[in-house]
Amino acid sequence: MPQCTGAQCGSDGCGGTCGTCPGTQTCFNQQCCAPQCTGAVCGDDSCGGSCGTCSSGTCTNGQCTSSCPAAQQCGSACCSASQTCTNMVCSTPCPTMQQCGTLCCGLGQTCSNMACAYPPGTVTASSHGNKLPPTWTVTSAPVLKSDDSGTGAAAHINQRVTLNLSTTSSTMPCPLPHTSSTGKLYCDGFNAKDSSSNAVVVDTFDYLGSMPGCTLPPTDGTHYTAITGVWTDDYDSTAHTDTFVIAPSACSDLNSTGTSSGSTPPSSTDIANLAANFPDGMTVSNIHGVVIAVYTSTTGAFGFVMEDPGGGNNSGILVTKAKTSTSTSTVPAIGDYVSVTGTARKSGPVSTTIHI
Repeated sequence: MPQCTGAQCGSDGCGGTCGTCPGTQTCFNQQCCAPQCTGAVCGDDSCGGSCGTCSSGTCTNGQCTSSCPAAQQCGSACCSASQTCTNMVCSTPCPTMQQCGTLCCGLGQTCSNMACAYPPGTVTASSHGNKLPPTWTVTSAPVLKSDDSGTGAAAHINQRVTLNLSTTSSTMPCPLPHTSSTGKLYCDGFNAKDSSSNAVVVDTFDYLGSMPGCTLPPTDGTHYTAITGVWTDDYDSTAHTDTFVIAPSACSDLNSTGTSSGSTPPSSTDIANLAANFPDGMTVSNIHGVVIAVYTSTTGAFGFVMEDPGGGNNSGILVTKAKTSTSTSTVPAIGDYVSVTGTARKSGPVSTTIHI
């Protein structure tokens, strides 16, 4: 028998209903109820429902209130317990041992003459003209565009990669805009688009510089059958975002499947072993690899990428020499088999560097 005595709505206990509620009213305990959410953004609506939830903080009298302790409030931000508020910006105080005048030295750095610097390292080449490691070959642009975890993109940072796919160049919009010290705007790369308009960013400046010996960025609509380069993450430390790019090390890497010739270097997995238990801020010695890309600067600074001869996951690393470094090492050449001693540092969420 239906059980609707005193009920305005809801189930009658026999598969039927005791009625429906008009308008915006809802059924609560078999009575029609008008939610009380006027002016409220969170909390109970008095009818068994909710006026909303707070993404942070707590709900008080229908309003979201900050859960930030008064001592940690910094304008609209909430500093952590270890941070201080300066000019409405949260910042982490520099540990006493890392203070260097107005600077705060990073892990592994020392303070000399009010400047932070890494201890000088060494680069020693034992052979030249070696065969480069095999490339990580992909045949789908979305793999490079979206896969930034596991054994995909992030595991191949600072390694040779080949996009073995027909693509067309486009600089509209420019994927890597750069403004010079004189205010001139440059485009340091292009989008390589497949037939479905999936795009992979190609960095034409990182290892090719401003005078690469070929026209770059290319004219929009230039066709490529394959593109080889160093798989690099362009980390924005302000926005905390990574842009994964292919950075060719020579003009010949465009329309190249990455085939390499030369002598066979000694077998080594030093870089992959280093990545397995990365000693951030510590000195590492005699790390071997084959140089796969190089950049130089008029200031005397330089850098190069080296990789384990056999390739594989996590087998590449960037080596840099700052203009303030007192290291006497000189820049190696692509194909050199080198041994590096320096300070290991993480330089982004997935990238690693040895400073010499």
